[in-house]
Amino acid sequence: MIRGIAGVIQGELRRYDIAARFGGEEFSVLLPSTTPEQALEIAERIRRAVEAARFEEETVAEPLSATLSIGVGAYPRDAVESKGLVHAADIAVYEAKARGRNRVVDFAQVGAEARAAAAAG
Repeated sequence: MIRGIAGVIQGELRRYDIAARFGGEEFSVLLPSTTPEQALEIAERIRRAVEAARFEEETVAEPLSATLSIGVGAYPRDAVESKGLVHAADIAVYEAKARGRNRVVDFAQVGAEARAAAAAG
């Protein structure tokens, strides 16, 4: 599943974008020279592509499906250094999960309390 999802993500990116596995079931995508609005469009395109994909696994008879919760953080709007940017995207992905999963949330859409905690932390 991880390889299949990674392949779908890579297929939706531009040649200069960078995708990486960021943990067990987490991915991170770096979108250079991209506005927050463009990043949201790309994230939504990735989310829809993964949702539509079916993944063959030897251990199950039927193809599997998957969904993604995606958080978007933008430089320099949300942070000016990498750690803060990752933190902003992380808060946004937790918000996406809290709102019911299988959605894209921009850090700018997250409540003021969470943004203040991100700035402090």
